[in-house]
Amino acid sequence: MVRDAHGKKMSKSLGNVIDPIHVIEGITLQGLHDTLKSGNLDPKEVARAVDTQKTDFPEGIEECGTDALRFALVAYTTQARDINLDIKRVVAYRYWCNKLWNA
Repeated sequence: MVRDAHGKKMSKSLGNVIDPIHVIEGITLQGLHDTLKSGNLDPKEVARAVDTQKTDFPEGIEECGTDALRFALVAYTTQARDINLDIKRVVAYRYWCNKLWNA
């Protein structure tokens, strides 16, 4: 099961789902907010999710690419059955993959 960085189950009804395309291509904070508002969430849940996004992704989500996302998911699966997906860790794997590619 994929969870957010805080250990909560990712759910569309909570507004804490991270689209893999956003991780691969990157997205601004305003783009994340627009994604929330285009869904069918309750306005209270949208406000809560917007606040969470502001604290978790103050600059938006940095472009990471497919290799870093794949590597992060594979690395997470060795630890436990649940994955607490932290975008900062995916970004770190992006830098590692880039270093490996340039070596």
